[in-house]
Amino acid sequence: MRIDESYDDIDCAIEYRLRPDPKANSQLLFRDQIVPVASPALIKARNIGCMDDLNNIPLIETERRLASWQSLLHDMPWARRNPIISVKYSHLAFRLASLGYGVALGNLHNAQGLIDENRLAVPFNFPKNLIPPTPRYYFTITGNPSPIVDDLRNWIFSVADEASKGL
Repeated sequence: MRIDESYDDIDCAIEYRLRPDPKANSQLLFRDQIVPVASPALIKARNIGCMDDLNNIPLIETERRLASWQSLLHDMPWARRNPIISVKYSHLAFRLASLGYGVALGNLHNAQGLIDENRLAVPFNFPKNLIPPTPRYYFTITGNPSPIVDDLRNWIFSVADEASKGL
């Protein structure tokens, strides 16, 4: 999300961008960690433990994610034959994956609740060199912070810190 054009209308925002806005007070909230997620039953049934194990398994992704299955698996000759299910929102991708329809590509923070409920699991991690630069989440204050904005910022960072302890 880009809020540059409307800074006069807001006090603060959570932004999803590659780097902090140099014109505002932006602090890194957390990074976007891209992971494969699938139902534990599918992982067990198909013995998924590495990228090659995705051969012939439907791959689920969201339309607007910067990293796509095709970009991540471009060196895998079998990947062009895999069916890809594209949905508009991450929660739909996670829902399909939790029902066993395939392996979804998603943000670990967004999937964490379903992982905690054992409805999704991460079968493997991508090699670091495979993931392109991904946006990060920033808390941005557009003007002079007020006590209310400071309180909100402190609360958001405490929640983010607590959530990251579970990752």
